[in-house]
Amino acid sequence: MVTGDQRGRTIGFPTANIDLTDPGKLLPGRGVYAVRAMVLEGNFAGKILDGMMNIGTRPTVDGLSERTEIHFFDFSGDLYGSLMRVSLFGHIREERKFSGLDLLRAQLASDQDAALRILSEK
Repeated sequence: MVTGDQRGRTIGFPTANIDLTDPGKLLPGRGVYAVRAMVLEGNFAGKILDGMMNIGTRPTVDGLSERTEIHFFDFSGDLYGSLMRVSLFGHIREERKFSGLDLLRAQLASDQDAALRILSEK
């Protein structure tokens, strides 16, 4: 995990930012996904976390660079420097720009519901 803008926590959806600069990593397309992660090293080694992951440029907040961020459900803790394996279980939606943070927040709540439904079947 790497340090991000810490903007997600201001709208109720804190995220763990993943460094994907290794050219050997294969990434899915931009969008929001239901994910399950296993922490392999760090303070929470062995813990399994469910969440939703966004891959993209974060157009609502004028992001300029590609980012991969995961919001883990029912988790608070420091994952900085942790190594984890992330598995994708379903695509929720394409990345898109919202006209404001309130609409983004409402969409993230809907995305969370969708991710929880997907993960409950796995």
